[in-house]
Amino acid sequence: MAWLILVALLAISAVPIFTNLGRAQSADPAEAGHLALAVETWRNRLEMYHGDISLESLAPIAQGQPQLDQPPGFVWLDQLAFASLDPLTVTEKDLLYQGRLLTAIFGMLTLAAVFWAGFSVGGLVTASFSAMVCLSCPALVYFARSGTPQIAMVGLETLGIASAMWALRPLRPAPSLPRQGIGWFVCGAALGMAVLTAGPVAIPIVLGPILVISIMCPNRISHLLGLIAAIFIAALMVMPWAVYVHGQDTHIWERWVAALWPEGMAGPGWGRAVVDRGLLLLVLVLPWTLWLIGSLAQPFSASSSGVRRRVFIGWAWFLCVSLMVLTGPVDGHVGGLLPVLPAAAILIGQSLRLYSDRSAEARHARIWRFTRWPHLVLIGLASLALPAIMYFQSPLVDQGRLTGPIVATMPWYYWLGMGASLLMIWLLSLRYALRHYPGRTLVCWSMWVVVLMSVSLIPLTRGPLMNPPPSAPDPVPAEQTAMMPAES
Repeated sequence: MAWLILVALLAISAVPIFTNLGRAQSADPAEAGHLALAVETWRNRLEMYHGDISLESLAPIAQGQPQLDQPPGFVWLDQLAFASLDPLTVTEKDLLYQGRLLTAIFGMLTLAAVFWAGFSVGGLVTASFSAMVCLSCPALVYFARSGTPQIAMVGLETLGIASAMWALRPLRPAPSLPRQGIGWFVCGAALGMAVLTAGPVAIPIVLGPILVISIMCPNRISHLLGLIAAIFIAALMVMPWAVYVHGQDTHIWERWVAALWPEGMAGPGWGRAVVDRGLLLLVLVLPWTLWLIGSLAQPFSASSSGVRRRVFIGWAWFLCVSLMVLTGPVDGHVGGLLPVLPAAAILIGQSLRLYSDRSAEARHARIWRFTRWPHLVLIGLASLALPAIMYFQSPLVDQGRLTGPIVATMPWYYWLGMGASLLMIWLLSLRYALRHYPGRTLVCWSMWVVVLMSVSLIPLTRGPLMNPPPSAPDPVPAEQTAMMPAES
């Protein structure tokens, strides 16, 4: 049953992730920059090393120079994605699609890892709820469709934590030794690939939650031995590249250590940066922001009586990762905060599972009773407003209410069908919310977001927002024009 539900969830997530995946241009500078790095490395390996595989040939190359500070893991994965392409006939669109196809696979891996972690924490219902929350976050779909390393980093980190929790089996009888061995082996392999993909910053993001959760479980000595074995496996994976890079630059270790705590990180503007990241974190988990805020208080609520320790598992994971990304040396943009998303999905999934159990007992949790109304109001208004804005975008641009067109022009019945579909799903969720069915309401809300993303992506990938026109060349000054020779 669990496998069937996971396959169904992956199939649902594939719709917004793969819709017109290769149609839009590379408008994101980060995507364009990484694609250029991966393509130059690929061509350099084919031309200079005749396709041979070695650490030297796989070193990331930019403008002819090896980038030894650059984590090579995702560049290596891009080499696998480009393996089926002919370098003589390949186009930029082919390379872009292959790069995005790789990140799309890692987006689905992230979803599967969230399901696995949720299953280890609270069983099939918690796993399903957590995965539905995760797949209905637009941030996950955006980064799964963008050929950048962030989603690969998050997928590997989540896989490492999920496999460790499978080996830990929190708050349940100790698992068998073969299960522990498999779990810690997968954890070590995922940690090693995460370090190669994201650099040393991946180490605390993976190990921190595992240590905190293992403290809450019995048999701590055996868990500690398993974690040491996982770290040893990760070290074996990273060591060949680390030794090669150290042979090229003996000071590379200093920069790796400095990456964990850069100089001046806790300077005068540190507090403001933490606040800004906190606000971005709330944007990251949309449309589940209100539920995340409520879930942070859930372990201390009276409705958690009897299951409080289990609720604390997701709460501890989220708090641990949040503190690291809010105060640590990560990218200050939304992509740098992406490791929080799986932990938030687990936390919200646990809370909604608890609300569902309490409602089945006719004991409706206070957070559920209050938070459902603003969520219903917001998605109800969005069901009407978003299709209208997309249809009337030209008059809105003429009036100055929009800075420019967002989507390609579509017939009126396209937007009418979109609005009608969203409203029908909203009405169904309203019916379930009024009858206090949190689980069914969650399914409706998740499908509402999936329909919105899937239908919107078709005109978005054809529109000017994701396909900006090429910039015009800079005008030549009049003085230079006068000095140019006349054409014969």
